[in-house]
Amino acid sequence: MKTIIQTILFSLLISKVTYATVYNIRASRDYINPDELYSANVVTDRETILIDGEDYIGSTSLAVWTENDLFILGIGGRPHLIADGADIWGKEFGFLREIIYK
Repeated sequence: MKTIIQTILFSLLISKVTYATVYNIRASRDYINPDELYSANVVTDRETILIDGEDYIGSTSLAVWTENDLFILGIGGRPHLIADGADIWGKEFGFLREIIYK
């Protein structure tokens, strides 16, 4: 039920703004962790990333998206990206170059 409500809310949120592609980071979806989506190198400007609200630990938690105007939404809670000693671009955390809130 909670997932259905979140899906409806998500649909309402993006009804005024059109984002080109939706990428799912979920155990049963397109990409199973942030690093897998980052490694695929498919994200472009104005796209949507849905990510399950769970813990992503180590190198699987690391991603750098430098694209503009991304819409990132946690599904079922807040996702936690825990580097646990892993690094990307010399940093021990995933990050966005710029965040734009609408």
